Amino acid sequence: QQAGIAALGEQDYLEKSRAIIASERPRIQAVLTALGLRVIESKANYILFFSALPQLGEKLCQAGVLIRSCANFEGLDARWYRVAVRTPLENDQLLLAIKQVVEGIQ
Repeated sequence: QQAGIAALGEQDYLEKSRAIIASERPRIQAVLTALGLRVIESKANYILFFSALPQLGEKLCQAGVLIRSCANFEGLDARWYRVAVRTPLENDQLLLAIKQVVEGIQ
């Protein structure tokens, strides 16, 4: 409870996080779309997308990058993935890995 109360007082952190998410989310969505992935518009701190390449998650894992498979989400299958909106550097690393896998498979 004390940690929760302390977190409520961190307005500066909250505002910085919101700003990063607001600027990074559309950038990530644009890159994923340009790579031929179907991106679901979002206002959240994560992005849901579809890949016709069912082995995308496995290939990324082999490259040391883990993304959330949505195979166990009701109504979705192993071709759906979810990624968090993180810092610009972390997002660059994720997008580069996805690009390398997608371009290597196609």
